[in-house]
Amino acid sequence: AGTRAVGVWLYLHSLLAAYGMVAYCRSVGRSKMASLLAGAAYSMCGISVMHVVWPNIFAAGAWVPLELWAIEKIIAGRRPMFFASALAGASGFQWLSGHPQIPVLSAYCLAFYCLLRAAVFTEMPPARTRARPILLTAAGLAAGFAMGMVQILPLFDVAAQSWRSQGTTSEFAATGSLPPWGALLGAFPALYGTEGPSDGAKFWLSAAGGGGGSWELHFYTGALFVSLAFFAVVRFHRDALVKTYIGLAAVCLLYAFGKWGPLFPILRHLPGLAHLRVPARALLFVDVALIGLGALAIDRLRGGGAVVSSLWRRTARIPLFCLLALWVGSWAGVRAADSSLTDLIGRHTEKSERKHLETNRIYDADSVLWR
Repeated sequence: AGTRAVGVWLYLHSLLAAYGMVAYCRSVGRSKMASLLAGAAYSMCGISVMHVVWPNIFAAGAWVPLELWAIEKIIAGRRPMFFASALAGASGFQWLSGHPQIPVLSAYCLAFYCLLRAAVFTEMPPARTRARPILLTAAGLAAGFAMGMVQILPLFDVAAQSWRSQGTTSEFAATGSLPPWGALLGAFPALYGTEGPSDGAKFWLSAAGGGGGSWELHFYTGALFVSLAFFAVVRFHRDALVKTYIGLAAVCLLYAFGKWGPLFPILRHLPGLAHLRVPARALLFVDVALIGLGALAIDRLRGGGAVVSSLWRRTARIPLFCLLALWVGSWAGVRAADSSLTDLIGRHTEKSERKHLETNRIYDADSVLWR
């Protein structure tokens, strides 16, 4: 049955995401324990699980860790041609998952990741050898795009009949932007309340200007990895891999801000991105970076001995205690003020929704879903 087939599709891609992240973490030197925890975290991270409503986006995101694994193998220089072919295969299957945005974002983000690893924050020798992994990564991604042509060409044919064929307006492209204050969702997923009872009662943070449902904005990876990522940034920020994760997360987060950020108005004109919307979907790669940082912190804490214990006491214990207190305090405060907060959010959201409907000339007072 169709519903059962979709369930199997999601389950298998969740396993693919988990084992792909395990393989990637092992390729960058993480222990089995850290890799297993990272695999579990990625297969159930916020931006993935919230997109079960879009099984094709969920499936496309599941191929990202395998692509990263292939890139790391290429950078390591062990059978680079073989792993460039593996990258092409993973990228090709990603294009066949049925949604073009994640493969487009992946192509840019993976190329940026490879650039940071092989040329910017690198410990590789001469620049002459640093160019090789970048070229092989680009070739692998291009070959994956060619392999996906069996689906991409019909997609182009259909898109040519759409008004999107001429590109999108800046307003439409920015639909699903993450407001800057929405970045707190990465640590406090319920900070702004829950989804409304219907499509007309949207998640209030989104109705305040984002334009998309809450499933486009959540990127929570769990308290464990948020805390560990924070510790890794504080303690190990000089590490080349940590710098790579920070750079990747920063660029993707700024892009996800959409109309509220400096990058999206510039980058949205790039090939592929010019026809797409919902910049918040780039948060998938913020999750990748957070999980990578967390896995690194697990190993450093397990094997660091007295030096790390001392640094933990001096640099991370107090901020993490404050973070935990803020988590508990936010939860208690929201629960204590639940009814008044809900009324306030409801009034704000209804006002925003009415304005949106009036702007689009589809407002009918008798059909408003608010009660």
